[in-house]
Amino acid sequence: MATIGTVAFLVLLGVAMFARARFKERAAYRQQMTENALRSMGN
Repeated sequence: MATIGTVAFLVLLGVAMFARARFKERAAYRQQMTENALRSMGN
């Protein structure tokens, strides 16, 4: 039981880190798109 719990915890930790990395990447992409839109509107 302890080993199963440890494996489940490690899997959840990996999924959480992967989701955080994807979220950060998506936020940076959205910020870049917003900057490009504002720049094109200014010009």
